Amino acid sequence: MIIRVLPFEEWDKLEGYPIATNGLPNPDTSLILVAETPAGEIVGTWEAITPVILEGLWIDENYRNTLVAGRLLATMKSVLKSMNIDKAFTLVQTSDVKALAEKAGFEMIPGDFCVLDLDNH
Repeated sequence: MIIRVLPFEEWDKLEGYPIATNGLPNPDTSLILVAETPAGEIVGTWEAITPVILEGLWIDENYRNTLVAGRLLATMKSVLKSMNIDKAFTLVQTSDVKALAEKAGFEMIPGDFCVLDLDNH
């Protein structure tokens, strides 16, 4: 069994595998590991992406329900797109924040968000 980082030039080999179902990640900010048999058959994949996490949105109470939130959102989207970033994530912990995120166009994704602390494992 060979485990290796699959070079971007070989990502076309992933077509038809579950990892490519929703499109492959941005190669500038990710890597894909493959497990291959000695004959080169891919029998496992795992991707590592560098996600953009949006945090710290704050608007002065006197400026809520104005254009500030919308303009911050529009500018953030524009800046991220100019950096070739196609996805950004945020952690939603309250129903109020969830409502704002959905109104802004965020999609709720199923599952649990977990963290692996590489320094302690």
